[in-house]
Amino acid sequence: TGEEVKLCVGNLDYATDQEKLTAEFGNFGEVTEVYLPVDRNSNRPRGFGFVTLATRAAAERAISEMDQAQLDGRTIRVSESTPREPREEQPFNVSGLPDVKLYVGNISFDATEDSLRDVFSVYGAVSDCFIPMDRESGKPRGFAFVTMAAAD
Repeated sequence: TGEEVKLCVGNLDYATDQEKLTAEFGNFGEVTEVYLPVDRNSNRPRGFGFVTLATRAAAERAISEMDQAQLDGRTIRVSESTPREPREEQPFNVSGLPDVKLYVGNISFDATEDSLRDVFSVYGAVSDCFIPMDRESGKPRGFAFVTMAAAD
């Protein structure tokens, strides 16, 4: 049909890079995209990736030949990637649980309870906001607590 098909490739060695995946999956047809997510904190690969092939026929050949194959010393898993269900826009605390108190750190010393309420109110009802003050100086300590009300 000519439609691109995205494959999920799991159990990758951390050393496996985009070039290696492009070369391996290029044996089955045109590779249009390779994406290797990295860990936000360590900036290291997460051990899986996505390879998009130009045609369904190429993708099906790649799945049949590469799933459970050895790549860089690892037995990889290859399957068609299924798109995530789109998340419904919901207010912050829809769990039915009691209010949730958030610690908000590294805030400006100029922040006020009203300014914090304004920022957090876009996520749901703010039932309380508290900025602790230094006992001696009377100045804000640079953090706050914002309590989000449970959604009905």
